Amino acid sequence: MKRLNISELAELTGIERRTIRQRIAHLEAIDGPSGSKLYDSRVALRAVLATTTASGSYADTQRRLMEAKIQQVETQTTIAKGKWLPRKDVLELFGYFAGVIRGNLIRHEDKVLNDALINEILTDLREMHWPGFFDGGDKSGMMELGKWLYAECVASKHVSK
Repeated sequence: MKRLNISELAELTGIERRTIRQRIAHLEAIDGPSGSKLYDSRVALRAVLATTTASGSYADTQRRLMEAKIQQVETQTTIAKGKWLPRKDVLELFGYFAGVIRGNLIRHEDKVLNDALINEILTDLREMHWPGFFDGGDKSGMMELGKWLYAECVASKHVSK
Protein backbone atom coordinates (compact mmCIF):
# COMPACT_ATOMS: atom_id res chain seq x y z
CA MET A 1 0.00 0.00 0.00
CA LYS A 2 1.41 3.34 -1.09
CA ARG A 3 1.51 6.18 1.42
CA LEU A 4 1.24 9.84 0.45
CA ASN A 5 1.75 13.08 2.31
CA ILE A 6 -0.52 16.16 2.04
CA SER A 7 1.67 17.81 -0.62
CA GLU A 8 1.53 14.72 -2.82
CA LEU A 9 -2.24 14.49 -2.40
CA ALA A 10 -2.53 18.17 -3.37
CA GLU A 11 -0.41 17.60 -6.47
CA LEU A 12 -2.49 14.56 -7.51
CA THR A 13 -5.91 16.13 -6.95
CA GLY A 14 -5.33 19.83 -7.64
CA ILE A 15 -6.95 20.69 -4.31
CA GLU A 16 -5.27 23.10 -1.88
CA ARG A 17 -3.20 21.59 0.90
CA ARG A 18 -5.22 23.40 3.57
CA THR A 19 -8.46 21.84 2.25
CA ILE A 20 -6.86 18.39 2.08
CA ARG A 21 -5.60 18.75 5.65
CA GLN A 22 -9.18 19.44 6.80
CA ARG A 23 -10.64 16.53 4.86
CA ILE A 24 -8.16 13.93 6.10
CA ALA A 25 -7.80 15.18 9.69
CA HIS A 26 -9.75 12.15 10.95
CA LEU A 27 -7.51 9.59 9.19
CA GLU A 28 -4.74 7.64 10.84
CA ALA A 29 -1.25 8.71 9.72
CA ILE A 30 2.28 7.49 10.28
CA ASP A 31 5.30 9.74 10.66
CA GLY A 32 7.29 10.26 7.49
CA PRO A 33 10.55 11.98 6.58
CA SER A 34 11.06 15.58 7.75
CA GLY A 35 8.12 15.40 10.15
CA SER A 36 5.50 14.87 7.43
CA LYS A 37 2.50 12.65 7.98
CA LEU A 38 1.90 9.81 5.53
CA TYR A 39 -1.59 8.50 4.76
CA ASP A 40 -2.78 5.32 3.05
CA SER A 41 -3.32 6.51 -0.54
CA ARG A 42 -6.59 4.61 -1.13
CA VAL A 43 -8.24 5.88 2.05
CA ALA A 44 -6.85 9.41 1.76
CA LEU A 45 -7.85 9.88 -1.89
CA ARG A 46 -11.34 8.62 -1.14
CA ALA A 47 -11.62 11.08 1.76
CA VAL A 48 -10.28 13.99 -0.31
CA LEU A 49 -12.39 13.39 -3.40
CA ALA A 50 -15.63 12.20 -1.83
CA THR A 51 -15.91 14.30 1.30
CA THR A 52 -19.43 14.41 2.65
CA THR A 53 -20.73 17.87 3.46
CA ALA A 54 -24.00 18.92 5.07
CA SER A 55 -25.60 19.09 1.62
CA GLY A 56 -24.16 15.85 0.17
CA SER A 57 -20.88 14.62 -1.22
CA TYR A 58 -18.19 16.99 -2.40
CA ALA A 59 -18.76 15.91 -6.02
CA ASP A 60 -22.50 16.61 -5.68
CA THR A 61 -21.78 20.01 -4.21
CA GLN A 62 -19.42 20.84 -7.09
CA ARG A 63 -22.00 19.63 -9.64
CA ARG A 64 -24.76 21.77 -8.08
CA LEU A 65 -22.44 24.76 -7.98
CA MET A 66 -21.63 24.31 -11.68
CA GLU A 67 -25.35 24.01 -12.54
CA ALA A 68 -26.06 27.21 -10.59
CA LYS A 69 -23.29 29.04 -12.45
CA ILE A 70 -24.65 27.84 -15.80
CA GLN A 71 -28.16 29.00 -14.82
CA GLN A 72 -26.78 32.38 -13.76
CA VAL A 73 -24.97 32.84 -17.09
CA GLU A 74 -28.10 31.82 -19.04
CA THR A 75 -30.20 34.30 -17.04
CA GLN A 76 -27.70 37.11 -17.57
CA THR A 77 -27.60 36.34 -21.30
CA THR A 78 -31.40 36.37 -21.51
CA ILE A 79 -31.53 39.72 -19.70
CA ALA A 80 -28.82 41.17 -21.95
CA LYS A 81 -30.74 40.08 -25.08
CA GLY A 82 -33.83 41.88 -23.78
CA LYS A 83 -35.89 38.68 -23.65
CA TRP A 84 -36.46 38.86 -19.91
CA LEU A 85 -39.81 40.12 -18.69
CA PRO A 86 -39.50 42.25 -15.56
CA ARG A 87 -41.08 40.53 -12.56
CA LYS A 88 -43.14 43.61 -11.67
CA ASP A 89 -44.75 43.69 -15.13
CA VAL A 90 -45.49 39.96 -15.12
CA LEU A 91 -47.08 40.16 -11.65
CA GLU A 92 -49.14 43.17 -12.73
CA LEU A 93 -50.32 41.34 -15.85
CA PHE A 94 -51.26 38.23 -13.88
CA GLY A 95 -53.09 40.32 -11.30
CA TYR A 96 -55.04 42.04 -14.04
CA PHE A 97 -55.71 38.76 -15.85
CA ALA A 98 -56.89 37.06 -12.64
CA GLY A 99 -59.26 39.97 -12.00
CA VAL A 100 -60.67 39.70 -15.53
CA ILE A 101 -61.23 35.96 -15.18
CA ARG A 102 -62.84 36.45 -11.77
CA GLY A 103 -65.15 39.12 -13.16
CA ASN A 104 -66.12 36.91 -16.08
CA LEU A 105 -66.91 34.01 -13.79
CA ILE A 106 -68.96 36.20 -11.44
CA ARG A 107 -70.87 37.61 -14.42
CA HIS A 108 -71.86 34.05 -15.39
CA GLU A 109 -72.37 32.89 -11.80
CA ASP A 110 -75.98 31.71 -12.05
CA LYS A 111 -75.59 29.95 -15.40
CA VAL A 112 -75.06 26.24 -15.94
CA LEU A 113 -71.51 25.52 -17.03
CA ASN A 114 -71.62 23.84 -20.44
CA ASP A 115 -69.57 23.94 -23.64
CA ALA A 116 -71.42 26.97 -24.99
CA LEU A 117 -70.82 28.99 -21.81
CA ILE A 118 -67.15 27.98 -21.67
CA ASN A 119 -66.71 29.07 -25.29
CA GLU A 120 -68.48 32.38 -24.55
CA ILE A 121 -66.18 33.07 -21.57
CA LEU A 122 -63.06 32.22 -23.58
CA THR A 123 -64.24 34.37 -26.51
CA ASP A 124 -64.79 37.28 -24.12
CA LEU A 125 -61.24 36.86 -22.83
CA ARG A 126 -59.77 36.62 -26.34
CA GLU A 127 -61.56 39.75 -27.54
CA MET A 128 -60.83 41.81 -24.45
CA HIS A 129 -58.66 44.93 -24.66
CA TRP A 130 -55.60 44.72 -22.42
CA PRO A 131 -54.95 48.38 -21.54
CA GLY A 132 -51.44 49.39 -20.63
CA PHE A 133 -49.92 46.07 -21.64
CA PHE A 134 -50.06 46.18 -25.44
CA ASP A 135 -50.36 49.22 -27.66
CA GLY A 136 -53.64 49.76 -29.50
CA GLY A 137 -55.18 46.47 -28.43
CA ASP A 138 -52.58 44.53 -30.43
CA LYS A 139 -52.92 40.96 -29.19
CA SER A 140 -49.80 39.65 -30.92
CA GLY A 141 -47.83 40.59 -27.81
CA MET A 142 -50.34 38.71 -25.66
CA MET A 143 -49.99 35.65 -27.90
CA GLU A 144 -46.20 35.81 -27.63
CA LEU A 145 -46.45 36.17 -23.86
CA GLY A 146 -48.84 33.21 -23.69
CA LYS A 147 -46.52 31.05 -25.80
CA TRP A 148 -43.54 32.07 -23.70
CA LEU A 149 -45.36 31.37 -20.41
CA TYR A 150 -46.52 27.98 -21.68
CA ALA A 151 -42.98 27.07 -22.79
CA GLU A 152 -41.58 28.16 -19.41
CA CYS A 153 -44.19 26.14 -17.52
CA VAL A 154 -43.49 23.05 -19.62
CA ALA A 155 -39.73 23.52 -19.18
CA SER A 156 -40.13 23.81 -15.40
CA LYS A 157 -42.51 20.82 -15.40
CA HIS A 158 -45.41 22.88 -13.96
CA VAL A 159 -47.62 21.70 -16.82
CA SER A 160 -47.34 18.82 -19.24
CA LYS A 161 -47.15 19.13 -23.01
